[in-house]
Amino acid sequence: MSLELSIEQKQTLSARMRLSTKILQMNTLDLEQYLKESALENPVIEFEVLIETEPLDNTIPKEIEWVETLDESNSFYDAWREDNGAISETLHRYGESDSLTEALLLQLSGFGLPQELECAVRYLINCLDENGYLMKTHDHPPCKYAERGRILEDALEILQRMDPPGVGARDLQECLLIQSKRLELSNTLVDVIIRDNLDLLSQNKLVALAKILGVPLEDIKEAHSLIRSLNPKPGNGHTVRGDIPYIYPELLIVGIENEYQVITNDYRRPKLEISDHYRELAKSENKETAAYLKDKIGQAEWLASCINRRRDTILRCAKVILSGQKKFFKYGPGNLAPLSLTDVASALGLHPSTVSRAISGKYLQCRWGVFALGDFFHRNIGDEKSDLTQEMVIGKIADIIEKEDHSRPHSDEDISHILRENGISIARRTVAKYRGGMNIPPAARRKKF
Repeated sequence: MSLELSIEQKQTLSARMRLSTKILQMNTLDLEQYLKESALENPVIEFEVLIETEPLDNTIPKEIEWVETLDESNSFYDAWREDNGAISETLHRYGESDSLTEALLLQLSGFGLPQELECAVRYLINCLDENGYLMKTHDHPPCKYAERGRILEDALEILQRMDPPGVGARDLQECLLIQSKRLELSNTLVDVIIRDNLDLLSQNKLVALAKILGVPLEDIKEAHSLIRSLNPKPGNGHTVRGDIPYIYPELLIVGIENEYQVITNDYRRPKLEISDHYRELAKSENKETAAYLKDKIGQAEWLASCINRRRDTILRCAKVILSGQKKFFKYGPGNLAPLSLTDVASALGLHPSTVSRAISGKYLQCRWGVFALGDFFHRNIGDEKSDLTQEMVIGKIADIIEKEDHSRPHSDEDISHILRENGISIARRTVAKYRGGMNIPPAARRKKF
């Protein structure tokens, strides 16, 4: 048995440093929720979300000038002028929208169904996915009425008569057949193609389809056009806005006379304060009470410092992004310059992982819209001195496809060759990757006969 002495360095993060790292990575809504929970656990914390609703006035002319130059369709705020010429702001107010379930239940009351059949239809409605398709869970009904004979089949027939057309289908083929029946296209060429030749149609093999069915190509093209007009996802029109997560830009890029600066968006600003009442109680002669409150006050003070550090780090990162992407903020999308996390980290004297946490889930608003901070990081294509970014190449590919002869669309190899002729050397497989990322089908499926 031998004893050995060794020296090693080991870095560990204290609980406070872990909290600081955690808060840095939070987006606005996560931070709000975390502070609400902290206020419930720590009695000395007074927390509220300040929502600025004061009308803008002439005391801040720069901000007014900036708001007036915004494209309303991209604006985080909905600004309008009142009779007195002042500008007031509020968040866009979206109209109420029924969910698919609510829309179907409203229709159900008009059918006047027996109780057991209505129960079965209600059950199936609750088995629909977000696209309006019937999920397989309906095979195991929890409803006692659904166990009686053909009740589920009858309920499904009722459901498929409801709007939007195609709802309650079990697959794409059934969805399209329901809609073609509504359009009185049963037993037509459209019906035949949907039932037996949907695969060929999806591959755009119209000539082969015409030969198999023994009909003129023009008839196939007409049927193809009709089928494409049908909705493969009937439930999509009933997406509820409340299901969409809100995005609150943390930062605003303000342009004044061709100069740009970053400011923090204080529209929704979390405010954390420490109760003066508990500060006084912390001076109590009762040592146990004083110790408890001093500990809680210390936790609250550290939390407040973490929030301030988070705000400062995000703002510093955004300033470097602005400096590196001035062309984008001046001319808009398609003008991003190469920029990496390492570039920003080096400029700020931070570790790349810190920058990564700072930009994660954070957004900024400029005249071109609302963008994630991560959208401004693009590597260069080719050698390190190249100013060509992935975004630029994707834009050029989209432009080539848009201008192509649709009767003879370019293959990925053709596009790669065209790019090389323009000084951009990328492989065919890279073209395929970027094209797929834009949801553009391959040449065979883009061909128009």
